Amino acid sequence: MTEKENIKDIQNSSEKNDAPVPEEAVWDVLNFAREIYGFYGKLNGLGQFSPHLTNSLLKSVNMNPAQATSEKIKDALKNPNDNEQNLIGYVEWLELNSMLFKRIMGYFANLLSFDLNYICINAEPEDYEKGTYKKDLKRVQEFFDKFNYKKEFKTIMKELVRAEAYFGVLRDNGNRYVFQQLPQKYCEITGRYDYGLIFDFDFTWFMQGGLDIEMYPESMQRMYAEVGRQNNYQPSAKINSRTGTYALWKQTSPLDGFAAFKFSPEIATRVPILSPLMPNIILEPVIRELQYNAYIAEATKILYGEVPMLKETATKLKDNIAISSKNLGQFLALLQSALPSAVKVAAAPLTNMVPVSFEGDNAIFDSYLKTSAASAGINSRLLYSVDRQNVLETKSSLDIDQNMLRLVYYQFEDFLEFAVNRKTNKYKFKFIFEGFETNIDREQRLSVAADLSESGIVLDQKYASALGMNPFDFRRMLAETKASKFVKNLTPIVKASQMPSNSRSGRPSLEDTDLGDSGSDTRSAGSNEEKSEE
Repeated sequence: MTEKENIKDIQNSSEKNDAPVPEEAVWDVLNFAREIYGFYGKLNGLGQFSPHLTNSLLKSVNMNPAQATSEKIKDALKNPNDNEQNLIGYVEWLELNSMLFKRIMGYFANLLSFDLNYICINAEPEDYEKGTYKKDLKRVQEFFDKFNYKKEFKTIMKELVRAEAYFGVLRDNGNRYVFQQLPQKYCEITGRYDYGLIFDFDFTWFMQGGLDIEMYPESMQRMYAEVGRQNNYQPSAKINSRTGTYALWKQTSPLDGFAAFKFSPEIATRVPILSPLMPNIILEPVIRELQYNAYIAEATKILYGEVPMLKETATKLKDNIAISSKNLGQFLALLQSALPSAVKVAAAPLTNMVPVSFEGDNAIFDSYLKTSAASAGINSRLLYSVDRQNVLETKSSLDIDQNMLRLVYYQFEDFLEFAVNRKTNKYKFKFIFEGFETNIDREQRLSVAADLSESGIVLDQKYASALGMNPFDFRRMLAETKASKFVKNLTPIVKASQMPSNSRSGRPSLEDTDLGDSGSDTRSAGSNEEKSEE
Protein backbone atom coordinates (compact mmCIF):
# COMPACT_ATOMS: atom_id res chain seq x y z
CA MET A 1 0.00 0.00 0.00
CA THR A 2 1.42 3.39 -1.01
CA GLU A 3 1.59 6.42 1.30
CA LYS A 4 -1.29 8.11 -0.57
CA GLU A 5 -3.40 4.99 -0.07
CA ASN A 6 -2.42 4.99 3.63
CA ILE A 7 -3.57 8.59 3.95
CA LYS A 8 -6.87 7.83 2.21
CA ASP A 9 -7.44 4.79 4.43
CA ILE A 10 -6.81 6.80 7.62
CA GLN A 11 -9.12 9.58 6.46
CA ASN A 12 -11.88 7.08 5.59
CA SER A 13 -11.55 5.51 9.02
CA SER A 14 -11.82 8.89 10.68
CA GLU A 15 -14.98 9.73 8.68
CA LYS A 16 -16.67 6.58 10.02
CA ASN A 17 -15.90 7.76 13.55
CA ASP A 18 -17.06 11.33 12.77
CA ALA A 19 -13.60 12.61 13.63
CA PRO A 20 -11.98 14.04 10.48
CA VAL A 21 -8.22 13.99 10.44
CA PRO A 22 -6.41 16.65 8.39
CA GLU A 23 -3.90 15.49 5.81
CA GLU A 24 -1.08 17.27 7.64
CA ALA A 25 -1.70 15.15 10.72
CA VAL A 26 -1.60 11.98 8.67
CA TRP A 27 1.76 12.97 7.25
CA ASP A 28 3.02 13.57 10.78
CA VAL A 29 2.02 10.02 11.71
CA LEU A 30 3.80 8.59 8.68
CA ASN A 31 6.93 10.63 9.38
CA PHE A 32 6.88 9.35 12.93
CA ALA A 33 6.60 5.79 11.61
CA ARG A 34 9.67 6.36 9.44
CA GLU A 35 11.69 7.06 12.56
CA ILE A 36 10.74 3.95 14.52
CA TYR A 37 9.57 1.32 12.09
CA GLY A 38 12.92 -0.38 11.43
CA PHE A 39 13.17 -3.20 8.92
CA TYR A 40 9.55 -3.17 7.71
CA GLY A 41 9.93 0.53 6.99
CA LYS A 42 13.00 -0.28 4.94
CA LEU A 43 11.08 -2.76 2.82
CA ASN A 44 8.40 -0.17 2.14
CA GLY A 45 10.75 2.62 1.26
CA LEU A 46 10.61 4.08 4.76
CA GLY A 47 13.11 3.35 7.50
CA GLN A 48 15.32 5.63 9.52
CA PHE A 49 18.61 4.51 11.05
CA SER A 50 21.14 5.96 13.45
CA PRO A 51 24.81 5.09 14.05
CA HIS A 52 24.11 4.49 17.75
CA LEU A 53 21.41 1.92 17.05
CA THR A 54 23.48 0.21 14.37
CA ASN A 55 26.47 0.02 16.70
CA SER A 56 24.32 -1.41 19.49
CA LEU A 57 23.04 -4.20 17.22
CA LEU A 58 26.55 -5.03 16.03
CA LYS A 59 27.70 -5.37 19.65
CA SER A 60 24.88 -7.77 20.46
CA VAL A 61 25.98 -10.19 17.71
CA ASN A 62 28.73 -11.73 19.85
CA MET A 63 28.83 -9.92 23.18
CA ASN A 64 26.03 -10.68 25.64
CA PRO A 65 27.71 -11.30 29.02
CA ALA A 66 25.69 -12.45 32.01
CA GLN A 67 26.98 -11.82 35.53
CA ALA A 68 28.14 -15.09 37.02
CA THR A 69 28.07 -16.35 40.58
CA SER A 70 29.14 -19.66 42.02
CA GLU A 71 25.55 -20.79 42.49
CA LYS A 72 24.47 -19.74 39.00
CA ILE A 73 27.36 -21.66 37.43
CA LYS A 74 26.60 -24.79 39.44
CA ASP A 75 22.91 -24.68 38.48
CA ALA A 76 23.70 -24.15 34.79
CA LEU A 77 26.20 -27.03 34.70
CA LYS A 78 23.62 -29.36 36.25
CA ASN A 79 21.41 -28.98 33.18
CA PRO A 80 23.50 -27.68 30.25
CA ASN A 81 20.88 -28.57 27.61
CA ASP A 82 18.55 -25.89 28.97
CA ASN A 83 21.27 -23.39 29.91
CA GLU A 84 23.31 -22.94 26.73
CA GLN A 85 22.91 -19.17 26.61
CA ASN A 86 23.53 -18.82 30.34
CA LEU A 87 26.82 -20.73 30.12
CA ILE A 88 27.93 -18.68 27.11
CA GLY A 89 27.01 -15.48 28.94
CA TYR A 90 28.97 -16.54 32.03
CA VAL A 91 32.05 -17.30 29.91
CA GLU A 92 31.86 -13.84 28.33
CA TRP A 93 31.48 -12.23 31.76
CA LEU A 94 34.49 -14.07 33.19
CA GLU A 95 36.52 -13.11 30.13
CA LEU A 96 35.83 -9.48 31.00
CA ASN A 97 36.51 -9.87 34.73
CA SER A 98 39.37 -12.35 35.02
CA MET A 99 42.72 -11.88 33.33
CA LEU A 100 43.58 -15.50 34.10
CA PHE A 101 40.47 -16.71 32.27
CA LYS A 102 41.13 -14.32 29.38
CA ARG A 103 44.70 -15.56 28.97
CA ILE A 104 43.65 -19.20 29.02
CA MET A 105 41.02 -18.46 26.36
CA GLY A 106 43.62 -16.64 24.26
CA TYR A 107 46.04 -19.53 24.63
CA PHE A 108 43.58 -22.05 23.20
CA ALA A 109 42.19 -19.68 20.56
CA ASN A 110 45.56 -18.60 19.14
CA LEU A 111 47.57 -21.83 19.31
CA LEU A 112 46.51 -23.19 15.90
CA SER A 113 48.58 -21.77 13.02
CA PHE A 114 46.38 -23.01 10.11
CA ASP A 115 49.29 -23.88 7.82
CA LEU A 116 47.82 -25.26 4.59
CA ASN A 117 48.64 -28.22 2.34
CA TYR A 118 46.51 -29.46 -0.56
CA ILE A 119 46.34 -32.72 -2.51
CA CYS A 120 44.51 -33.51 -5.75
CA ILE A 121 42.56 -36.69 -5.05
CA ASN A 122 41.65 -37.79 -8.59
CA ALA A 123 44.70 -36.92 -10.71
CA GLU A 124 47.08 -39.44 -12.24
CA PRO A 125 50.81 -38.63 -12.58
CA GLU A 126 50.43 -37.72 -16.25
CA ASP A 127 47.52 -35.36 -15.50
CA TYR A 128 49.65 -32.73 -13.76
CA GLU A 129 50.98 -31.44 -17.07
CA LYS A 130 47.58 -31.24 -18.74
CA GLY A 131 45.87 -27.94 -19.34
CA THR A 132 42.66 -29.09 -17.66
CA TYR A 133 44.51 -29.73 -14.40
CA LYS A 134 46.36 -26.44 -14.56
CA LYS A 135 43.07 -24.59 -15.09
CA ASP A 136 41.48 -26.25 -12.07
CA LEU A 137 44.57 -25.58 -9.97
CA LYS A 138 44.34 -21.97 -11.12
CA ARG A 139 40.78 -21.84 -9.79
CA VAL A 140 42.00 -23.17 -6.45
CA GLN A 141 44.71 -20.54 -6.39
CA GLU A 142 42.21 -17.77 -7.20
CA PHE A 143 40.02 -18.90 -4.31
CA PHE A 144 42.87 -18.61 -1.81
CA ASP A 145 43.99 -15.31 -3.30
CA LYS A 146 40.57 -13.96 -2.38
CA PHE A 147 40.16 -15.84 0.90
CA ASN A 148 42.49 -15.03 3.80
CA TYR A 149 41.90 -18.35 5.51
CA LYS A 150 44.26 -17.70 8.42
CA LYS A 151 42.57 -14.46 9.38
CA GLU A 152 39.03 -15.79 8.99
CA PHE A 153 39.60 -19.15 10.68
CA LYS A 154 41.52 -17.64 13.60
CA THR A 155 38.59 -15.27 14.19
CA ILE A 156 36.21 -18.23 14.13
CA MET A 157 38.48 -20.14 16.51
CA LYS A 158 38.21 -17.37 19.11
CA GLU A 159 34.44 -17.63 18.98
CA LEU A 160 34.61 -21.43 19.31
CA VAL A 161 36.51 -21.08 22.57
CA ARG A 162 34.22 -18.31 23.78
CA ALA A 163 30.79 -19.63 22.74
CA GLU A 164 31.49 -23.23 21.59
CA ALA A 165 29.89 -22.60 18.18
CA TYR A 166 30.20 -20.15 15.29
CA PHE A 167 27.46 -19.43 12.77
CA GLY A 168 28.19 -17.40 9.68
CA VAL A 169 27.83 -16.96 5.96
CA LEU A 170 30.67 -16.75 3.44
CA ARG A 171 30.26 -13.60 1.38
CA ASP A 172 31.74 -12.93 -2.04
CA ASN A 173 32.40 -9.21 -2.05
CA GLY A 174 34.05 -9.24 -5.45
CA ASN A 175 37.69 -8.98 -4.47
CA ARG A 176 37.51 -10.94 -1.22
CA TYR A 177 35.73 -13.84 0.44
CA VAL A 178 34.85 -12.97 4.03
CA PHE A 179 32.77 -14.54 6.77
CA GLN A 180 29.91 -12.54 8.23
CA GLN A 181 29.01 -13.74 11.69
CA LEU A 182 25.37 -14.29 12.57
CA PRO A 183 24.03 -13.82 16.12
CA GLN A 184 24.37 -17.22 17.79
CA LYS A 185 21.27 -16.60 19.93
CA TYR A 186 19.19 -16.72 16.72
CA CYS A 187 20.78 -19.90 15.34
CA GLU A 188 20.02 -23.53 16.10
CA ILE A 189 21.96 -26.61 14.97
CA THR A 190 19.45 -28.91 13.29
CA GLY A 191 21.47 -31.50 11.38
CA ARG A 192 24.63 -32.60 9.63
CA TYR A 193 25.72 -33.15 6.06
CA ASP A 194 28.80 -34.72 4.50
CA TYR A 195 31.02 -31.75 5.27
CA GLY A 196 29.79 -30.50 8.62
CA LEU A 197 26.87 -29.03 10.53
CA ILE A 198 23.75 -27.29 9.23
CA PHE A 199 21.55 -24.85 11.12
CA ASP A 200 18.34 -22.83 11.01
CA PHE A 201 18.04 -19.08 11.53
CA ASP A 202 15.41 -17.08 13.41
CA PHE A 203 14.48 -14.09 11.25
CA THR A 204 13.00 -12.16 14.16
CA TRP A 205 16.56 -10.80 14.31
CA PHE A 206 15.64 -8.55 11.40
CA MET A 207 12.46 -7.30 13.05
CA GLN A 208 14.41 -5.12 15.44
CA GLY A 209 14.18 -1.43 14.78
CA GLY A 210 17.16 0.09 13.02
CA LEU A 211 18.52 -3.11 11.49
CA ASP A 212 19.28 -2.79 7.78
CA ILE A 213 18.94 -6.15 6.01
CA GLU A 214 20.99 -4.84 3.10
CA MET A 215 24.02 -5.28 5.35
CA TYR A 216 23.51 -9.03 4.88
CA PRO A 217 23.85 -11.23 1.75
CA GLU A 218 21.17 -11.23 -0.92
CA SER A 219 20.37 -14.84 -0.05
CA MET A 220 19.16 -13.74 3.39
CA GLN A 221 17.04 -10.98 1.89
CA ARG A 222 15.46 -13.54 -0.40
CA MET A 223 14.88 -15.95 2.46
CA TYR A 224 13.24 -13.27 4.58
CA ALA A 225 10.69 -12.62 1.86
CA GLU A 226 9.60 -16.27 2.18
CA VAL A 227 9.26 -16.23 5.98
CA GLY A 228 5.70 -16.61 7.24
CA ARG A 229 4.21 -17.49 3.86
CA GLN A 230 4.14 -21.25 4.35
CA ASN A 231 5.05 -23.88 6.90
CA ASN A 232 6.88 -26.50 4.83
CA TYR A 233 9.57 -27.34 7.36
CA GLN A 234 11.29 -30.70 6.79
CA PRO A 235 14.34 -31.47 8.98
CA SER A 236 15.60 -34.19 6.61
CA ALA A 237 15.73 -31.90 3.57
CA LYS A 238 18.91 -32.16 1.49
CA ILE A 239 21.18 -29.15 1.22
CA ASN A 240 19.91 -28.40 -2.30
CA SER A 241 16.33 -28.17 -1.06
CA ARG A 242 16.66 -26.55 2.36
CA THR A 243 13.95 -23.95 1.83
CA GLY A 244 11.67 -25.01 4.68
CA THR A 245 10.00 -22.46 6.93
CA TYR A 246 8.58 -22.86 10.42
CA ALA A 247 6.94 -19.74 11.84
CA LEU A 248 9.77 -17.19 11.56
CA TRP A 249 12.54 -19.79 11.38
CA LYS A 250 14.18 -20.57 8.07
CA GLN A 251 16.45 -23.41 7.01
CA THR A 252 19.87 -22.39 5.69
CA SER A 253 22.00 -24.23 3.15
CA PRO A 254 25.78 -24.55 2.68
CA LEU A 255 25.12 -23.94 -1.03
CA ASP A 256 24.30 -20.33 -0.10
CA GLY A 257 27.51 -19.98 1.89
CA PHE A 258 26.07 -20.72 5.35
CA ALA A 259 28.50 -22.55 7.61
CA ALA A 260 28.54 -23.67 11.24
CA PHE A 261 31.60 -24.68 13.25
CA LYS A 262 31.69 -26.22 16.72
CA PHE A 263 34.54 -26.95 19.10
CA SER A 264 33.01 -30.35 19.93
CA PRO A 265 30.91 -31.20 16.85
CA GLU A 266 29.98 -34.63 18.17
CA ILE A 267 27.76 -32.94 20.79
CA ALA A 268 24.83 -30.80 19.66
CA THR A 269 24.59 -28.95 22.99
CA ARG A 270 26.58 -25.74 23.06
CA VAL A 271 28.68 -25.99 26.22
CA PRO A 272 31.83 -23.78 26.07
CA ILE A 273 35.04 -25.75 26.33
CA LEU A 274 36.13 -23.84 29.45
CA SER A 275 32.83 -24.33 31.32
CA PRO A 276 34.37 -26.83 33.80
CA LEU A 277 36.93 -24.17 34.72
CA MET A 278 34.34 -21.55 35.68
CA PRO A 279 33.69 -22.84 39.26
CA ASN A 280 37.40 -22.29 39.99
CA ILE A 281 37.72 -18.93 38.26
CA ILE A 282 34.66 -17.49 39.99
CA LEU A 283 36.57 -17.86 43.28
CA GLU A 284 39.26 -15.43 42.15
CA PRO A 285 37.79 -12.41 44.04
CA VAL A 286 37.68 -14.51 47.24
CA ILE A 287 41.29 -15.66 46.83
CA ARG A 288 42.36 -12.10 46.04
CA GLU A 289 40.70 -10.88 49.25
CA LEU A 290 42.43 -13.60 51.27
CA GLN A 291 45.78 -12.60 49.79
CA TYR A 292 45.07 -8.96 50.61
CA ASN A 293 44.24 -9.87 54.21
CA ALA A 294 47.43 -11.92 54.42
CA TYR A 295 49.47 -8.91 53.27
CA ILE A 296 47.75 -6.67 55.84
CA ALA A 297 48.26 -9.20 58.62
CA GLU A 298 51.94 -9.61 57.79
CA ALA A 299 52.48 -5.85 57.76
CA THR A 300 50.66 -5.29 61.05
CA LYS A 301 52.53 -5.30 64.39
CA ILE A 302 51.07 -4.79 67.85
CA LEU A 303 53.34 -3.12 70.39
CA TYR A 304 52.29 -3.76 73.99
CA GLY A 305 53.44 -1.43 76.76
CA GLU A 306 53.50 -2.47 80.43
CA VAL A 307 51.83 0.04 82.74
CA PRO A 308 53.58 -0.06 86.15
CA MET A 309 51.58 -0.91 89.26
CA LEU A 310 51.75 0.87 92.61
CA LYS A 311 53.99 -1.11 94.91
CA GLU A 312 52.60 -0.02 98.27
CA THR A 313 48.82 0.11 98.25
CA ALA A 314 46.05 -1.14 100.33
CA THR A 315 44.88 -4.56 99.35
CA LYS A 316 41.32 -3.28 98.91
CA LEU A 317 42.28 -0.44 96.52
CA LYS A 318 40.15 -0.63 93.43
CA ASP A 319 42.65 0.90 90.94
CA ASN A 320 46.34 0.66 91.78
CA ILE A 321 48.06 1.60 88.47
CA ALA A 322 50.89 4.09 88.70
CA ILE A 323 49.58 6.53 86.02
CA SER A 324 46.19 8.02 85.34
CA SER A 325 44.22 6.91 82.32
CA LYS A 326 44.24 10.51 80.99
CA ASN A 327 48.02 10.80 81.02
CA LEU A 328 48.37 7.28 79.67
CA GLY A 329 46.13 8.14 76.67
CA GLN A 330 48.15 11.29 75.92
CA PHE A 331 51.47 9.39 75.95
CA LEU A 332 50.09 6.61 73.72
CA ALA A 333 48.70 9.13 71.22
CA LEU A 334 52.10 10.82 71.06
CA LEU A 335 53.82 7.48 70.51
CA GLN A 336 51.35 6.38 67.82
CA SER A 337 51.87 9.63 65.89
CA ALA A 338 55.55 8.79 65.51
CA LEU A 339 54.96 5.22 64.25
CA PRO A 340 53.69 3.86 60.88
CA SER A 341 50.00 3.12 60.62
CA ALA A 342 50.70 -0.61 60.41
CA VAL A 343 52.19 -0.61 63.93
CA LYS A 344 49.55 -0.56 66.64
CA VAL A 345 50.25 0.56 70.19
CA ALA A 346 48.42 -0.87 73.15
CA ALA A 347 48.73 -0.59 76.92
CA ALA A 348 47.71 -3.02 79.60
CA PRO A 349 48.22 -3.00 83.40
CA LEU A 350 49.85 -6.42 83.28
CA THR A 351 53.38 -7.70 83.64
CA ASN A 352 55.58 -9.95 81.43
CA MET A 353 53.98 -8.70 78.20
CA VAL A 354 55.39 -9.85 74.84
CA PRO A 355 55.09 -8.23 71.37
CA VAL A 356 52.66 -9.80 68.88
CA SER A 357 53.21 -10.14 65.12
CA PHE A 358 51.37 -12.07 62.37
CA GLU A 359 52.88 -14.33 59.75
CA GLY A 360 51.53 -13.84 56.24
CA ASP A 361 51.39 -16.20 53.26
CA ASN A 362 52.49 -14.46 50.07
CA ALA A 363 51.86 -17.53 47.92
CA ILE A 364 48.07 -17.76 48.28
CA PHE A 365 47.29 -16.00 44.99
CA ASP A 366 50.27 -17.46 43.11
CA SER A 367 49.26 -20.96 44.13
CA TYR A 368 45.68 -20.27 43.04
CA LEU A 369 46.81 -19.02 39.61
CA LYS A 370 48.98 -22.07 38.98
CA THR A 371 46.35 -24.50 40.20
CA SER A 372 43.55 -22.89 38.19
CA ALA A 373 45.63 -22.74 35.01
CA ALA A 374 46.67 -26.36 35.48
CA SER A 375 43.03 -27.42 35.95
CA ALA A 376 42.36 -26.03 32.46
CA GLY A 377 44.64 -28.77 31.11
CA ILE A 378 47.62 -26.58 30.25
CA ASN A 379 51.07 -26.12 31.74
CA SER A 380 50.70 -23.14 34.05
CA ARG A 381 54.31 -22.14 33.36
CA LEU A 382 53.28 -21.30 29.79
CA LEU A 383 51.15 -18.49 31.21
CA TYR A 384 52.98 -17.53 34.40
CA SER A 385 56.72 -17.96 34.84
CA VAL A 386 56.58 -18.39 38.60
CA ASP A 387 59.20 -21.11 38.97
CA ARG A 388 61.90 -22.99 37.08
CA GLN A 389 60.67 -24.34 33.77
CA ASN A 390 61.45 -27.91 32.81
CA VAL A 391 62.11 -28.41 29.08
CA LEU A 392 60.66 -31.90 28.90
CA GLU A 393 57.59 -30.86 30.87
CA THR A 394 56.97 -27.93 28.53
CA LYS A 395 57.26 -30.14 25.44
CA SER A 396 54.89 -32.74 26.89
CA SER A 397 52.35 -30.12 27.88
CA LEU A 398 52.42 -28.58 24.41
CA ASP A 399 51.96 -31.99 22.82
CA ILE A 400 48.84 -32.61 24.93
CA ASP A 401 47.35 -29.22 24.09
CA GLN A 402 48.11 -29.65 20.41
CA ASN A 403 46.54 -33.10 20.28
CA MET A 404 43.33 -31.70 21.77
CA LEU A 405 43.15 -28.75 19.38
CA ARG A 406 44.25 -30.69 16.29
CA LEU A 407 40.77 -32.23 16.06
CA VAL A 408 39.29 -28.81 15.29
CA TYR A 409 41.30 -28.71 12.05
CA TYR A 410 39.06 -31.36 10.49
CA GLN A 411 36.02 -29.06 10.34
CA PHE A 412 37.93 -26.33 8.53
CA GLU A 413 39.43 -28.85 6.12
CA ASP A 414 35.95 -30.15 5.28
CA PHE A 415 34.66 -26.63 4.74
CA LEU A 416 37.45 -25.85 2.26
CA GLU A 417 36.93 -29.12 0.43
CA PHE A 418 33.24 -28.33 -0.04
CA ALA A 419 33.70 -24.66 -0.95
CA VAL A 420 36.70 -25.00 -3.28
CA ASN A 421 35.61 -28.10 -5.20
CA ARG A 422 32.40 -26.34 -6.18
CA LYS A 423 34.57 -24.02 -8.27
CA THR A 424 36.67 -26.66 -10.04
CA ASN A 425 35.54 -28.75 -13.00
CA LYS A 426 37.24 -32.11 -13.38
CA TYR A 427 39.83 -32.30 -10.64
CA LYS A 428 38.96 -32.31 -6.95
CA PHE A 429 41.16 -31.43 -4.01
CA LYS A 430 41.38 -32.09 -0.32
CA PHE A 431 43.05 -29.77 2.16
CA ILE A 432 45.13 -30.47 5.23
CA PHE A 433 45.90 -28.05 8.05
CA GLU A 434 48.85 -28.51 10.34
CA GLY A 435 51.02 -26.58 12.72
CA PHE A 436 50.89 -24.51 15.88
CA GLU A 437 52.06 -21.03 16.77
CA THR A 438 55.16 -22.11 18.69
CA ASN A 439 58.82 -21.93 17.74
CA ILE A 440 59.27 -25.55 18.78
CA ASP A 441 56.66 -26.77 16.31
CA ARG A 442 57.90 -24.63 13.39
CA GLU A 443 61.52 -25.66 13.90
CA GLN A 444 60.58 -29.32 14.04
CA ARG A 445 58.51 -29.16 10.85
CA LEU A 446 61.22 -27.22 9.01
CA SER A 447 63.77 -29.78 10.14
CA VAL A 448 61.58 -32.63 8.83
CA ALA A 449 61.21 -30.92 5.45
CA ALA A 450 64.99 -30.44 5.23
CA ASP A 451 65.67 -34.07 6.17
CA LEU A 452 63.25 -35.27 3.49
CA SER A 453 65.00 -33.08 0.92
CA GLU A 454 68.34 -34.67 1.76
CA SER A 455 66.74 -38.02 0.90
CA GLY A 456 65.50 -36.69 -2.43
CA ILE A 457 61.91 -36.03 -1.29
CA VAL A 458 61.41 -32.32 -1.96
CA LEU A 459 57.95 -31.07 -0.92
CA ASP A 460 57.62 -27.36 -1.47
CA GLN A 461 54.32 -27.24 0.41
CA LYS A 462 56.03 -28.58 3.55
CA TYR A 463 58.56 -25.76 3.41
CA ALA A 464 55.78 -23.22 2.92
CA SER A 465 53.79 -24.72 5.78
CA ALA A 466 56.76 -24.71 8.16
CA LEU A 467 57.36 -21.05 7.30
CA GLY A 468 53.70 -20.22 7.86
CA MET A 469 53.10 -19.21 4.24
CA ASN A 470 50.36 -19.82 1.72
CA PRO A 471 51.83 -22.43 -0.72
CA PHE A 472 50.86 -20.32 -3.74
CA ASP A 473 52.53 -17.22 -2.28
CA PHE A 474 55.60 -19.30 -1.47
CA ARG A 475 55.96 -20.29 -5.14
CA ARG A 476 55.49 -16.70 -6.26
CA MET A 477 58.33 -15.59 -4.01
CA LEU A 478 60.57 -18.34 -5.33
CA ALA A 479 59.77 -17.39 -8.93
CA GLU A 480 60.42 -13.70 -8.29
CA THR A 481 63.70 -14.47 -6.51
CA LYS A 482 64.86 -16.58 -9.44
CA ALA A 483 63.75 -14.01 -12.02
CA SER A 484 65.54 -11.18 -10.19
CA LYS A 485 68.80 -13.18 -10.29
CA PHE A 486 69.20 -12.60 -6.57
CA VAL A 487 71.45 -15.64 -6.13
CA LYS A 488 74.07 -14.21 -8.49
CA ASN A 489 74.47 -11.22 -6.19
CA LEU A 490 75.32 -13.31 -3.15
CA THR A 491 78.85 -13.52 -1.76
CA PRO A 492 80.21 -17.09 -1.63
CA ILE A 493 80.31 -18.52 1.87
CA VAL A 494 83.82 -19.35 3.16
CA LYS A 495 84.31 -23.01 4.02
CA ALA A 496 85.31 -24.00 7.55
CA SER A 497 88.68 -25.32 6.32
CA GLN A 498 89.52 -21.88 4.93
CA MET A 499 88.65 -19.94 8.08
CA PRO A 500 91.37 -18.56 10.44
CA SER A 501 92.67 -20.78 13.20
CA ASN A 502 91.28 -18.49 15.91
CA SER A 503 87.71 -18.97 14.68
CA ARG A 504 85.17 -20.82 16.77
CA SER A 505 85.39 -24.59 16.43
CA GLY A 506 83.93 -27.69 17.97
CA ARG A 507 80.81 -29.69 17.29
CA PRO A 508 77.74 -27.93 15.87
CA SER A 509 75.47 -26.34 18.46
CA LEU A 510 72.22 -28.09 19.23
CA GLU A 511 68.89 -26.40 18.67
CA ASP A 512 67.21 -24.98 21.77
CA THR A 513 64.48 -27.61 21.49
CA ASP A 514 67.07 -30.43 21.64
CA LEU A 515 68.77 -29.22 24.80
CA GLY A 516 68.17 -30.81 28.17
CA ASP A 517 67.72 -28.91 31.42
CA SER A 518 71.44 -28.66 32.18
CA GLY A 519 72.21 -27.61 28.62
CA SER A 520 69.53 -24.91 28.78
CA ASP A 521 71.01 -23.58 32.03
CA THR A 522 74.52 -23.54 30.55
CA ARG A 523 73.45 -21.71 27.39
CA SER A 524 71.36 -19.21 29.35
CA ALA A 525 74.29 -18.41 31.62
CA GLY A 526 76.74 -18.25 28.68
CA SER A 527 79.19 -20.48 30.55
CA ASN A 528 80.52 -22.18 27.40
CA GLU A 529 80.98 -19.03 25.33
CA GLU A 530 84.43 -17.70 24.54
CA LYS A 531 85.38 -14.54 26.39
CA SER A 532 86.10 -11.60 24.15
CA GLU A 533 89.60 -10.20 24.35
CA GLU A 534 89.84 -6.88 26.14
